[in-house]
Amino acid sequence: MEKKIILVANGPLLTKQTLKMNAYSLRSIQFIEGLKELKPKVILLDSKKNYKNNKFPKVKGIEFYEKFSDIKNLIKKLKPSFLVSVNNYTSYLCSKIPGNFYRICDLNGTLPYELQAQCKVEKNDFRSYLINRRQKRIIKMADFITSVSLAQKYSVIGQQSILGCSGYKNIGKNLVSVVENAQVSKYDNYYNKKGLGLDIPEDSQKLLFLGSFNNWVDEECLISSFALAKKKNPKLVLILTGKKENCFGNTKYENFMKIAKNKNLLGSIFHLGFIDYLDIKSLIEFCDLGIVCDLDIYESQLGARNRINEMMKFKLPVICTKASQISHEIQKLNPNLVAECGNHKEIAKKVNYLLDSQNKKAIRLAIKNFNSVYLDNDSILDPIKDFIKNPFKKEYTEIKLVRFVKNILKKKFNL
Repeated sequence: MEKKIILVANGPLLTKQTLKMNAYSLRSIQFIEGLKELKPKVILLDSKKNYKNNKFPKVKGIEFYEKFSDIKNLIKKLKPSFLVSVNNYTSYLCSKIPGNFYRICDLNGTLPYELQAQCKVEKNDFRSYLINRRQKRIIKMADFITSVSLAQKYSVIGQQSILGCSGYKNIGKNLVSVVENAQVSKYDNYYNKKGLGLDIPEDSQKLLFLGSFNNWVDEECLISSFALAKKKNPKLVLILTGKKENCFGNTKYENFMKIAKNKNLLGSIFHLGFIDYLDIKSLIEFCDLGIVCDLDIYESQLGARNRINEMMKFKLPVICTKASQISHEIQKLNPNLVAECGNHKEIAKKVNYLLDSQNKKAIRLAIKNFNSVYLDNDSILDPIKDFIKNPFKKEYTEIKLVRFVKNILKKKFNL
């Protein structure tokens, strides 16, 4: 008997009409492609503003909705056997849909610790309070949870234990499994094939920082690493993408530019701002090396790094700091691609090592081995397939302490 499965995820989807993408979009594509053999009904919560001409694209097998209330009504009508919700916000919304189906909820990162970094900027923990309420609901309602890293898996297991999920009825049940972020090549034909025509010296060596200055970027380490590497390699330039101003409430971009100015480096930094996402492949292929500098905080230790996966997918080596799980996996492939957080001297040394043509062969091998695991590898989603093959309901334990104590007293004193 075929099992009725509904998969609800976030848009936008990568098409020729797509204007922008984000980490949730990439996760959605990974699940859609990785679970296609199960033939789920795929529903995307999306906005028409994410596409050219303000219209949803027509994609076979995928339905687009702007209102979650419409998705909720559809699920109640279809009565699936399994509901797979991809990404944190979608999982929270789906946790509020009543039904007797098996709930598979994906936690694409640990939002409480992403918000911790934002709350530090605002010096106010209210956002953290709200997101923790959502996280609690997901954990209580989900029968099976997927995380992006082993560290996040253990974090969720710990949270389950204090939310009534560690009762004896759940012993032996694998309630949480790791589904690492991975890339898919199916949509690569949608990328623009023309060069960007950037006014950057042809003989330069181009270092790419992909993405905005979010709250876990170590901007001081980034600019110090670039400055030191450039002393040995005068042809080195740094290319930035993302908004040309503060967009996370922090002052990281302003601080970065201030230090760059003081070091007389502004002429060697090219900030492209937001670029058309369909140009991202051309930009990555235009550069010689990617760089990721993270703070050593819980968000980094628990989370994923899509910017690393994207650059490696298009065969661009990346020097990254050792915090996230993906950085530890890369270190096993080639330790020259990873440096300690905050150590700008080590990063600068490895930047120049990686740009040396004598070391290209070993680096290409590391990228090849990386992509053999993190590109077009549907087996990463095997934990979900295994759960659907042999499902179980998670039992939620709620003990009424007053009644519990009364029963003990009755038995002890024969009341």
